[in-house]
Amino acid sequence: LTLGGVSAAHLEAAPDAPASVFAIGNSAGTLGGFLSVGGCAYLQDATHSWPLILGVIAGHYAVGACLFALWIDPEDVIPPGGKRDA
Repeated sequence: LTLGGVSAAHLEAAPDAPASVFAIGNSAGTLGGFLSVGGCAYLQDATHSWPLILGVIAGHYAVGACLFALWIDPEDVIPPGGKRDA
């Protein structure tokens, strides 16, 4: 259910270069996935608390959803060619 929204957001945000924006976003997601495994393992070893780890993950999703809602404006789309209507 999330892939369609993610793909559309890249097309809306950069209609002239959606592949580049998608590649950058995919790389950032891969880096985050790589770092989160070690981070969760460190928290588990240090605190032995699954609720803490799940709370950090839930907080991460909440912050991401808020930033997405603030940054992506469906009315502020640059059309192909980079020219806006006056």
